Amino acid sequence: MKGKLATLNLLRKQIENQKFQIDKAEEVLEASAMFMTVKSLKEHLTDLNNEADELADEIREDALLEFDLSEDKNKKPYDGIQIKEFQTIEVTDEEEAIKWSIDSGQFALVSLVTSKFNKIAKVLDLPFVTKGTEYRAQIASDLSMYEEKDE
Repeated sequence: MKGKLATLNLLRKQIENQKFQIDKAEEVLEASAMFMTVKSLKEHLTDLNNEADELADEIREDALLEFDLSEDKNKKPYDGIQIKEFQTIEVTDEEEAIKWSIDSGQFALVSLVTSKFNKIAKVLDLPFVTKGTEYRAQIASDLSMYEEKDE
Protein backbone atom coordinates (compact mmCIF):
# COMPACT_ATOMS: atom_id res chain seq x y z
CA MET A 1 0.00 0.00 0.00
CA LYS A 2 2.85 2.39 0.85
CA GLY A 3 4.27 1.87 -2.64
CA LYS A 4 0.93 2.72 -4.26
CA LEU A 5 0.56 5.83 -2.11
CA ALA A 6 4.08 6.93 -2.98
CA THR A 7 3.36 6.40 -6.68
CA LEU A 8 0.10 8.36 -6.38
CA ASN A 9 1.96 11.19 -4.66
CA LEU A 10 4.55 11.23 -7.45
CA LEU A 11 1.84 11.23 -10.11
CA ARG A 12 0.06 14.13 -8.41
CA LYS A 13 3.32 16.13 -8.32
CA GLN A 14 3.89 15.36 -12.01
CA ILE A 15 0.33 16.49 -12.78
CA GLU A 16 0.86 19.78 -10.92
CA ASN A 17 4.18 20.30 -12.71
CA GLN A 18 2.54 19.57 -16.08
CA LYS A 19 -0.26 22.07 -15.33
CA PHE A 20 2.34 24.68 -14.39
CA GLN A 21 4.27 24.04 -17.63
CA ILE A 22 1.05 24.36 -19.69
CA ASP A 23 0.09 27.61 -17.94
CA LYS A 24 3.53 29.09 -18.64
CA ALA A 25 3.44 27.95 -22.29
CA GLU A 26 -0.02 29.50 -22.73
CA GLU A 27 1.22 32.79 -21.26
CA VAL A 28 4.10 32.85 -23.75
CA LEU A 29 1.81 31.87 -26.62
CA GLU A 30 -0.80 34.50 -25.77
CA ALA A 31 1.91 37.18 -25.68
CA SER A 32 3.25 36.21 -29.09
CA ALA A 33 2.49 38.26 -32.19
CA MET A 34 1.20 35.19 -34.05
CA PHE A 35 -1.40 34.46 -31.39
CA MET A 36 -2.51 38.08 -31.41
CA THR A 37 -2.77 37.99 -35.22
CA VAL A 38 -4.88 34.82 -35.19
CA LYS A 39 -7.06 36.21 -32.39
CA SER A 40 -7.56 39.45 -34.31
CA LEU A 41 -8.41 37.56 -37.51
CA LYS A 42 -10.98 35.43 -35.68
CA GLU A 43 -12.59 38.52 -34.14
CA HIS A 44 -12.73 40.18 -37.56
CA LEU A 45 -14.28 37.03 -39.04
CA THR A 46 -16.95 37.05 -36.33
CA ASP A 47 -17.68 40.72 -37.06
CA LEU A 48 -17.93 40.01 -40.81
CA ASN A 49 -20.28 37.05 -40.21
CA ASN A 50 -22.51 39.17 -37.98
CA GLU A 51 -22.58 41.98 -40.53
CA ALA A 52 -23.40 39.54 -43.37
CA ASP A 53 -26.18 37.91 -41.31
CA GLU A 54 -27.72 41.28 -40.46
CA LEU A 55 -27.59 42.43 -44.08
CA ALA A 56 -29.07 39.13 -45.32
CA ASP A 57 -31.94 39.50 -42.81
CA GLU A 58 -32.52 43.07 -44.02
CA ILE A 59 -32.48 41.92 -47.67
CA ARG A 60 -35.01 39.18 -46.89
CA GLU A 61 -37.27 41.64 -45.07
CA ASP A 62 -37.03 44.17 -47.94
CA ALA A 63 -37.75 41.47 -50.54
CA LEU A 64 -40.78 40.24 -48.60
CA LEU A 65 -42.07 43.79 -48.17
CA GLU A 66 -41.66 44.42 -51.90
CA PHE A 67 -43.44 41.12 -52.63
CA ASP A 68 -46.32 42.02 -50.29
CA LEU A 69 -46.74 45.46 -51.83
CA SER A 70 -46.49 44.35 -55.47
CA GLU A 71 -49.56 43.62 -57.55
CA ASP A 72 -47.95 40.87 -59.64
CA LYS A 73 -46.47 38.99 -56.63
CA ASN A 74 -43.16 38.43 -58.45
CA LYS A 75 -41.42 35.58 -56.62
CA LYS A 76 -38.03 36.40 -58.21
CA PRO A 77 -37.70 40.13 -57.61
CA TYR A 78 -33.92 40.15 -58.15
CA ASP A 79 -31.26 37.77 -59.38
CA GLY A 80 -30.25 35.71 -56.36
CA ILE A 81 -33.47 36.23 -54.40
CA GLN A 82 -36.49 33.99 -54.53
CA ILE A 83 -39.70 34.20 -52.53
CA LYS A 84 -40.81 30.76 -51.44
CA GLU A 85 -44.21 29.78 -50.12
CA PHE A 86 -44.55 27.48 -47.12
CA GLN A 87 -47.73 26.08 -45.66
CA THR A 88 -47.94 26.59 -41.93
CA ILE A 89 -49.83 24.51 -39.40
CA GLU A 90 -50.98 25.77 -36.02
CA VAL A 91 -52.54 23.28 -33.63
CA THR A 92 -55.30 25.13 -31.83
CA ASP A 93 -56.19 22.27 -29.46
CA GLU A 94 -53.27 19.97 -28.65
CA GLU A 95 -55.34 17.59 -26.52
CA GLU A 96 -57.76 17.08 -29.41
CA ALA A 97 -54.84 16.56 -31.80
CA ILE A 98 -53.31 13.91 -29.53
CA LYS A 99 -56.68 12.19 -29.15
CA TRP A 100 -57.19 12.21 -32.93
CA SER A 101 -53.66 10.87 -33.48
CA ILE A 102 -54.22 7.96 -31.12
CA ASP A 103 -57.77 7.21 -32.35
CA SER A 104 -56.72 7.30 -35.99
CA GLY A 105 -53.73 5.03 -35.38
CA GLN A 106 -51.38 7.46 -37.12
CA PHE A 107 -48.77 7.22 -34.38
CA ALA A 108 -48.57 6.51 -30.67
CA LEU A 109 -47.95 9.58 -28.57
CA VAL A 110 -47.12 10.70 -25.12
CA SER A 111 -46.97 14.25 -26.43
CA LEU A 112 -47.63 15.66 -29.87
CA VAL A 113 -44.74 15.11 -32.29
CA THR A 114 -45.38 18.22 -34.32
CA SER A 115 -43.07 17.40 -37.23
CA LYS A 116 -44.93 14.16 -37.96
CA PHE A 117 -48.33 15.58 -37.12
CA ASN A 118 -47.87 18.60 -39.38
CA LYS A 119 -47.19 16.39 -42.41
CA ILE A 120 -50.52 14.67 -41.89
CA ALA A 121 -52.40 17.82 -40.91
CA LYS A 122 -51.37 19.54 -44.16
CA VAL A 123 -53.44 17.12 -46.22
CA LEU A 124 -56.43 16.68 -43.89
CA ASP A 125 -59.11 19.09 -42.75
CA LEU A 126 -58.99 18.85 -38.96
CA PRO A 127 -61.20 21.12 -36.85
CA PHE A 128 -58.46 21.77 -34.31
CA VAL A 129 -55.87 22.92 -36.85
CA THR A 130 -55.46 26.29 -38.52
CA LYS A 131 -53.60 26.29 -41.84
CA GLY A 132 -51.85 29.29 -43.24
CA THR A 133 -49.28 30.40 -45.75
CA GLU A 134 -45.95 31.95 -44.93
CA TYR A 135 -43.63 33.52 -47.47
CA ARG A 136 -39.90 33.50 -46.95
CA ALA A 137 -37.23 35.23 -48.99
CA GLN A 138 -34.33 33.00 -49.84
CA ILE A 139 -30.99 34.45 -50.93
CA ALA A 140 -28.91 32.35 -53.31
CA SER A 141 -25.54 31.21 -52.00
CA ASP A 142 -23.93 32.26 -55.30
CA LEU A 143 -24.21 36.02 -55.72
CA SER A 144 -21.30 36.31 -58.15
CA MET A 145 -23.60 38.12 -60.58
CA TYR A 146 -23.17 41.18 -58.37
CA GLU A 147 -19.37 41.21 -58.43
CA GLU A 148 -17.80 44.16 -60.17
CA LYS A 149 -16.25 43.08 -63.44
CA ASP A 150 -12.67 44.16 -64.22
CA GLU A 151 -12.45 45.76 -67.61
